[in-house]
Amino acid sequence: MGGFPKEMFISTPPESYMCSFCNLIVRHPVQASCGHRYCGLCAEDALKSGKLKCQPCRESGEHDFIRTKDEIFPDRGAERDLHKYEVRCQSHCDWCGKLQDFEGHFSEGAEMQRLPQGSYTQGPRQTSSDNVGVKLVKEIKNTDSKVDDMHAHLSEVEESLRRLEVGIRALIPRQKALSSRVQQMQSEGREQEQMIQRLEEQIKAQDRIIALKDVALAEQDLRIQALEQTSYDGILVWKISDFSRKRQDALSGGTTSVYSPCFFTSRHGYKMCARIYLNGDGMGKGNHISLFFVVMQGPSDALLRWPFKQKVTLTLLDQNNHEHTGITNAFSPDPTSSSFKRPTSGMNIASGCPLFMPISQVDSPHHAYVKDDVMFIKIIVDTSDLEQD
Repeated sequence: MGGFPKEMFISTPPESYMCSFCNLIVRHPVQASCGHRYCGLCAEDALKSGKLKCQPCRESGEHDFIRTKDEIFPDRGAERDLHKYEVRCQSHCDWCGKLQDFEGHFSEGAEMQRLPQGSYTQGPRQTSSDNVGVKLVKEIKNTDSKVDDMHAHLSEVEESLRRLEVGIRALIPRQKALSSRVQQMQSEGREQEQMIQRLEEQIKAQDRIIALKDVALAEQDLRIQALEQTSYDGILVWKISDFSRKRQDALSGGTTSVYSPCFFTSRHGYKMCARIYLNGDGMGKGNHISLFFVVMQGPSDALLRWPFKQKVTLTLLDQNNHEHTGITNAFSPDPTSSSFKRPTSGMNIASGCPLFMPISQVDSPHHAYVKDDVMFIKIIVDTSDLEQD
């Protein structure tokens, strides 16, 4: 079936709506990539060989006038525009209307036949009453068929609903069992959470007890070390280990001074210690090692005479000298100084030698003031005039 003849149009469409094959007004129009239009059936027939030869392009001298299937597209805009045109029936009847209604009119009891130049005719003409009767019979048959289809569809839907209902009823006991199991598991989960919380609290309590025990053990270790290093004859040989690290701490300002273990003049004598500044203190800061003597508060202070008057000798030992000599500084306490009065707190203000030893001599190659990263300081307190326990 080709296009529509121009004569059936009350107002003729533009030439751009002419099929380039059958030269009729396009039916089911398609458009090639070059812009020319064809009837859908004409284009389909031409493409059976795989290619469409566009005659207008060939006549205009276009080099590319062969179009493939991928270059042909439905022209919906042209089809919508043509459907609005008024046409008249050319099959011996008085029907007029829009093109979009023409084929519906033509199919009512008539058989379309292709005539030359795209004209159409129909079989023997029927009377209007015959047409009405035929139309009513068709409508009744169509209605009955639709009703039967609807009944069949409803039966299928009812059967599906019945099967679904049976399935749901079968699932209800399982759903109840699952709900009961979920509730049980939730209850068990809450109990487990409470148990975990109790265990965590117990663990925290144990951690606190262990931490306290660790502190107590550390204190005991310190006391044992202090007892092991404590002397009761007025003489202390102080071993300063990790000398390089401690000197670096002093240079960086982290730990500027280090205290020695305490020592006593006798079992019930004066309690004392030493304090060293590896980067100096006061006048010696940055250029000397400063070494001080400290009188501490002791358990037998009430039995001792005050102020403290014993001579003190401070010595930095040379580890290469078997006579254990080195840099020595001695002094006698000033009775008027608060550093030597009876302590009222843990220890008195330190007193001694801010310029004890130039820092430049610490690493002297002629001496071994530091050896294997260890320094030894010896402190002697004169106890010759004290009663010995």
